[in-house]
Amino acid sequence: MREKPALIRETQPATTHASWMDPEKYGWVRIYALAIILAIILAITSAAGTGNQSFGVRLVYWIGLMAGGTAIAQGVDGLMGKAGHLFRKQSHRIIIHAFLIIVPITLFVWAVNSLMYRVFLGPEAVFTLLGYTVPICLAMAGLRALMNPIPRQSHRFAPDASLPVALRERLPFKFQQSEIYAVSAEDHYLRVYSAAGQTQILMRLYDAIRELEGIEGTQTHRSWWVALGAIREVEKKDGRICLILTDGTRAPVSRSFHKSLRAEGWF
Repeated sequence: MREKPALIRETQPATTHASWMDPEKYGWVRIYALAIILAIILAITSAAGTGNQSFGVRLVYWIGLMAGGTAIAQGVDGLMGKAGHLFRKQSHRIIIHAFLIIVPITLFVWAVNSLMYRVFLGPEAVFTLLGYTVPICLAMAGLRALMNPIPRQSHRFAPDASLPVALRERLPFKFQQSEIYAVSAEDHYLRVYSAAGQTQILMRLYDAIRELEGIEGTQTHRSWWVALGAIREVEKKDGRICLILTDGTRAPVSRSFHKSLRAEGWF
């Protein structure tokens, strides 16, 4: 596939509206909001033996720790993203990320506690703190996994019109033997892009991807699935990626899927 530096505008479907829950626009807001919510819970429950402090002190303490820990986790995630080719499986990335953040976050907590209590905590305190930081780091890794969905894929080495792809049976007759290029969600309908043209069916994208088994393809956006064999060009500009298909259709790749698709070798 060749790449060309053309201007890319990732357009959202008319029925999809951006909100603070949109991982493409406000992912960092969600991450820190969840960290603060977890900090409030830890403060209310007087976690890690902080019950001897007032609620206000506990709240400031936990918000500081969670915000700092989140920043560390994002930094590690960024470094892992630059070496995405080393982490071929998303499940491996999640596990490795969890273990990589344990040590720096534990040292961060150790430093904060030393400053808070104005006393130098010996190296043995680091091992004690591990008992508190490991569960929190695992929880953070789990939240990260939930906020960074794995693209749904259907696998076969090459598109083949003769394969029994279940979705074809739902299409009008002239499309049933045609090669499927992509599927996009539009309101309650799906637009199917194929060698025979475009058509619409009433169906959810999630269900359609399950019925595309038999074609090597992947979800590239919350509203798009694309067949690998239909990709003609890959356009990249300012961190945005757009796939140009055989029929000229422009399929967006959302930021929430960038890392996992790059790690899987899609571009």
